[in-house]
Amino acid sequence: MSFPRLLNQNVDVSRPTRVSDGAGGSTETYSNAYTNARARIMPISGKEQSLYSSEKVIPTHKVFMKGNLVIREDDRLIFGSRTFDIELVRKIDEAFHLEIDVREITALDGN
Repeated sequence: MSFPRLLNQNVDVSRPTRVSDGAGGSTETYSNAYTNARARIMPISGKEQSLYSSEKVIPTHKVFMKGNLVIREDDRLIFGSRTFDIELVRKIDEAFHLEIDVREITALDGN
């Protein structure tokens, strides 16, 4: 099976931008860099969780996307009602695919 056929979900990629708050300061907001980008979202395995156990933030999921997209570590992925902070982006092959470690934001995170 070809890689693009494995990408079975659509996600939006939101990028942070600074906007003036009208009082001399600024506020960070997110706007879409990509909409309906094809992706595959998979929970991190137990073995991967143990590898990350010494890290400050442990990813909850791994996401695969096409390699021609520009995804930054300060971006967020939106999948339906779920939001994921990007922890690490690995470009496996310039023209082929990205592996992205993400952490799902929950109500307990306060975001």
